[in-house]
Amino acid sequence: MTALLRRATLLATGAVLIAAEGMASVPNAANSTQPTPRVIRIGGRSVVPHTGIQSHGGPDITGVMTYTIRDGTAGGGAPIENCPVTLNFSGCDDVRLCRNSADCPAFQEPGPNPPYDEPGCVDCPASTVTGFTNASGQVTFVISGGSVGGSGTGVEVGACVTVRAGTPPNDVALDPLTAATADYDNLNGVDGIDKGIFQADLYATSYFARSDFDGSGAPVDGIDQGIWQSFLYSTFSTGSCEDPVTAGFTLCP
Repeated sequence: MTALLRRATLLATGAVLIAAEGMASVPNAANSTQPTPRVIRIGGRSVVPHTGIQSHGGPDITGVMTYTIRDGTAGGGAPIENCPVTLNFSGCDDVRLCRNSADCPAFQEPGPNPPYDEPGCVDCPASTVTGFTNASGQVTFVISGGSVGGSGTGVEVGACVTVRAGTPPNDVALDPLTAATADYDNLNGVDGIDKGIFQADLYATSYFARSDFDGSGAPVDGIDQGIWQSFLYSTFSTGSCEDPVTAGFTLCP
């Protein structure tokens, strides 16, 4: 009887250890830290290298956004390294992502100088951007691109970006994001023409998610204007994806 109890105890202990190991390998949405507010701010591109790091300039770091992915272990979870986090823009009809043909799939994570390097892998056919967490469980996104057109073409009505962390079948859904685009016409960076388009959204009676920079889900207002202006006056949104100076970069169809 004692031997049977000892064996049962060992089996139970093994089951607990296996369960704990399983929890440690799977992202936990409740334990993970997500950006606040739930909005991804898509900017233009710099026409000069960021502090000499990139020969082609880079995405506007005004829109930097960071996730910290943790597992389901007790005490708030432990950070998960090398965990993929994917932002899916396939539901965003008013967003065009910018990518370098060399970025995906070979380029998967920030280089040695984040956030100035090109974080994330842009997959145009899938309309996704994927990054991998570091040893602290953190992954940073800085995305460039724009809207599909000018004044009056905003079509999104809410959070169109779905987010998942982990590798299937052990991936989990994180909160969806609103996608706001500072460079509406994809020409010459964020400039006076884009200002006119933003103001049209500001004074419209309809809701334009592309100009909802505070992610409130409410009509575009002065708070959104203040955030948009940070792109207008940024030295990192003086160019657009397909400007000649950013050779090698293209807008996703």
